[in-house]
Amino acid sequence: MKNEPLFEYLFEIIEKPESEGIILTGGLGMRLKHAHIINSKISTLVENVPQPRPTTDLDLFLRVQFWIEIERAIQIRALVEKLGYQPILHSWHFRKPIDGLEGRFIKLDFQARTPLPDEPVKVKQKGRFKQRQVGRDMGSGLAGLETIEAFSLDEMPIPLSLTLNGSEAVCLVPHPYTWLNLKIAAAFDWLLEQRGEIPPKFAEEGEDSKRLKHVFDVVILVAMLTVQELSECKTLARKYLEHPLAAKNRESAKELFEKEDGEGMVAARYYAATTAVEFPLDHDLFWTTLQQTLGM
Repeated sequence: MKNEPLFEYLFEIIEKPESEGIILTGGLGMRLKHAHIINSKISTLVENVPQPRPTTDLDLFLRVQFWIEIERAIQIRALVEKLGYQPILHSWHFRKPIDGLEGRFIKLDFQARTPLPDEPVKVKQKGRFKQRQVGRDMGSGLAGLETIEAFSLDEMPIPLSLTLNGSEAVCLVPHPYTWLNLKIAAAFDWLLEQRGEIPPKFAEEGEDSKRLKHVFDVVILVAMLTVQELSECKTLARKYLEHPLAAKNRESAKELFEKEDGEGMVAARYYAATTAVEFPLDHDLFWTTLQQTLGM
């Protein structure tokens, strides 16, 4: 991973014992899983899966348990400060300067799933964008942006072994079932934005690709599935069959991807063409597999 600009910044976090249990998501998580597949010569649904898109952010999920055992959250906040990150507006959004590049920053965002009713963790709505924040004002100085689609976050995260300059560390990434639920929700938000049904999250000119990328990410995640992961997805889909957000995502996936000329498939192919990335899946294989992973 020598060519990953964010790799060393990730590594300096995950090599510390305080970070145990943190789950990496976002573009870097997908690229690390892709590299793991290539290096380990693991068989996937599609041979020669294209490399996922690059990213400029570190997106990390914090477990709700970190605020139940509040010392864990305090230690993570202390680690973030020790590494030179400072909060921006919220206690879930941090950044630090990139060495040698004046005015450029590494951005670090923390997220969290919604606590269950029996989990004594606060969720507060703060800020001008009214984001709900898990663990806010509980004394740790650290929060996670509430991500309701991460309901299965704690289920079977995948450990990836990483090395840097002779040191070793383990990085957790979400299970494909969890990842697909996250990405389908984000992709459907893009579709609603295109229809004018919700305001755009990124209003700046030329920023549509910030949402469009999630549509293509769904394709890549399906392409990277292993036989074992597909079987595990089926098990998790049965477990969460009655979960309202899982049901919503099944309907969203159907609207986006069921038809070969549907808006999701057209958008994914468009993103691949404009970013010079191979589109790895024919529609029938993709849709049949996606149905299985979601329990449709």
